Amino acid sequence: MPFFPREAKDIVSESLQRMSRQTNITQLTPGGKARFFLSTVSEEQERQQTLFDSNLLQPYIKYSDGKLLDFFGDMLKLPRIEATHAEVTSNNFMFYVQSGVFGDINGGSAFTLPASTAITTVPFQGNVFTPGLESQPAIGYKTLQSVVCQPNSSFIYIPIRADIEGEASSLPRNTLSLHTFTGYSLSSRSLLKCTNRFAIDSGVDRERDDSYRFRLSNLFAARNQAIYASVRLAALSVPGVADVTLINAEQGPGTFGLYIRSITPSVSPSLVNAVSTAVGEVVGYGIRPFVSAAKTLGLELVTAVNWSSRSTTEEISAGYAAMRNIVEDTINGLGNGEPLDLDELVVAMLGAAPGALSIGRNTPNKFEEAYLYRTSQSSSDTTRNRVLSGVLSPLYNERLLLETSTRYKGIQFITF
Repeated sequence: MPFFPREAKDIVSESLQRMSRQTNITQLTPGGKARFFLSTVSEEQERQQTLFDSNLLQPYIKYSDGKLLDFFGDMLKLPRIEATHAEVTSNNFMFYVQSGVFGDINGGSAFTLPASTAITTVPFQGNVFTPGLESQPAIGYKTLQSVVCQPNSSFIYIPIRADIEGEASSLPRNTLSLHTFTGYSLSSRSLLKCTNRFAIDSGVDRERDDSYRFRLSNLFAARNQAIYASVRLAALSVPGVADVTLINAEQGPGTFGLYIRSITPSVSPSLVNAVSTAVGEVVGYGIRPFVSAAKTLGLELVTAVNWSSRSTTEEISAGYAAMRNIVEDTINGLGNGEPLDLDELVVAMLGAAPGALSIGRNTPNKFEEAYLYRTSQSSSDTTRNRVLSGVLSPLYNERLLLETSTRYKGIQFITF
């Protein structure tokens, strides 16, 4: 602890030396009465010092800010989160050609996209309006490595990193569509395209005092005792964790399972490692935690929408966008193992789009079709199953997500 770093074993050692020099007591070996009483008093003294630290330090954390909070973070070995650049390393950002292959735009030969190639955003050109993006300055990224575009391929993924730090580098999907590369024969016709298939939200601002104070308070409280609340508080002190599910003795006696729900749809391996480290500092001896992300349960919906005859094309396009947003927000807000009522989802969708009269062609206000994508427990195979019930109930270690690998990105709208 920061104010009283002495442990019971140190107190015992020092006391034994004094007793051997200043008293006639000679039976000081383990198992003796003198050693027993000395150990008992030392352990109680250590607990009292810990309690004193807790009562003294908590008010300081509550009312501190700036460098004082950083000081407490150093003592508790929990540094403030510094700003980071948004970065994409998985299959997200890609260069591609709209038709044919790379060889068609370079005389049948391969060409190399060098590292540090500049990519920037442009105003969103689709039917779905992206508020605020058109008024922002262009946000720049650069490629992190060079890649070879083979003549028989039509697309290639490449890791990229934002030029600026923080959340200002976050982007919606399909907005990084301008690049500076011209090293192919038909570059004057701008046939080489680029885009980010999914949103980029990994840029983090420097942690604010209120967030840092919250994490420090949670971590300090979590270290007092290794109980359910302590483990939960330790996990929630890790940035990026929205909630956790604890399952006692899931892998047998002396174990528990902890499933993470992050603030983003997916849980990164680095977040799992960070939670494992935080939880490992508060669990008792002989207790083994198994920390992992909840398994994703993909949902695909097909629905017909009956629009008012007065609705314009723009209103219908905006209505579809609003419906998709309410579906994504509803599903992303579900916790691990939390069910989804499809009838309630229909009501929410109709409320988001005033021009929509009803949903469902075959059955009023029912989805035409619904499918669940579940990954096998023993392999990476994924099964697609038709949903017949009105309530989707995932297992305790599963989390519902909108299936993004399908052609319609999880929800297909049919107008009638």
